[in-house]
Amino acid sequence: MRNIRVLKNLENKRVLVRVDFNAPIKRGRILDGFRIKAVLPTIKYLQRKKAKIILISHLGSQNSKHEARNSKLSLRPVAKYLKIKFVDDCLGRKTEEAIKKLRGGEIILLENLRFYSGEKNNDRKFARKLASLGDLYVNEAFSVCHRADTSIVSVPKFLPSFIGLRLEEEIRRLRQALKNPSKPLVVIFGGAKISTKLCALKKLAKKADHILLGGAMANNFLKASGFRIGDSVYEENLLDETKAILGRYEKKIVLPIDLGMEIRGMRRNIEVKDLDKIKGRFKILDIGPDSTKLFSLYLKKAKTIVFNGPMGFFEKNSFTWGTKKIVESILKNKKAQVIIGGGETIAALPTKIKNKNLFISTGGGAMLDFLSGKKLPGFKPLMSG
Repeated sequence: MRNIRVLKNLENKRVLVRVDFNAPIKRGRILDGFRIKAVLPTIKYLQRKKAKIILISHLGSQNSKHEARNSKLSLRPVAKYLKIKFVDDCLGRKTEEAIKKLRGGEIILLENLRFYSGEKNNDRKFARKLASLGDLYVNEAFSVCHRADTSIVSVPKFLPSFIGLRLEEEIRRLRQALKNPSKPLVVIFGGAKISTKLCALKKLAKKADHILLGGAMANNFLKASGFRIGDSVYEENLLDETKAILGRYEKKIVLPIDLGMEIRGMRRNIEVKDLDKIKGRFKILDIGPDSTKLFSLYLKKAKTIVFNGPMGFFEKNSFTWGTKKIVESILKNKKAQVIIGGGETIAALPTKIKNKNLFISTGGGAMLDFLSGKKLPGFKPLMSG
């Protein structure tokens, strides 16, 4: 894949940049600008080269059905946040006229791609129309490279295509964690769905020295180990596979030794060995203090750390404790190369972090698919340039 740095003359060239500005917005305000800020180095690079920069993005869930011109899903607040020009469409005469008026170094953001059904349907006609807006295409949206959306997989077939500075860094960091990590490599996985992380876990287990599990991930493994888990979230259809992984990597997998759980609406910390003694219904929603101390011992010695998924039910304040303690332990290790991904995991990070060895991935699903060894659909059209 070719990086934009190979381009010699970009002055007045129309550069179509696929970004991911799928940021949380409330009442027209950006609540978290992490993904927006992540692509600024590429945008500034193109500005210095006097390119005409055309930003295209989606907004909203992959599964949601968008109504055309839904104001709640408009990218206008992002344009205000960046203080750049905005067009309330991504095709048509209005869009074409706005692009014609661009000068070298200027930026314009087009409206939500998913207002058109052709974006999610990998529509060739839609791709051709989008491609006609630019002279070059740049993919700077790692977080959706695991999707076969039109702007990701089809538009680059019609234009000379390149990768942005952030996408290049994502690939380099994740590839290093897979192929040549500094040892010990400690992987810590949590979150609600084991199915989304199982492939990545199996792939990383071959290289990892230790795998620390929390969240519903741990629930599956506790259940597979014969422990009673009450009404806790787990994926029954994956129990056999969980048992197989546990058998194969038993010496590497570290499970919680105590748990934060909800019993009659209150949090209680219970030792794993005492789960069978609990009377009544209960839900495991966090790891306990002894588990955080145990996990911290491994994190303290790690030279590479990969972290994806909270340790508990992060939406509820009384069960954010375990995740925050693990984040504190990770950030105390200033020598380890750290890769963190996933929206809720990132949300647990403090606002200001001084750690040059920390890399926060813009991808959740894309990061996991990459670490699983899967071929991301968005990479294939970039291979041929």
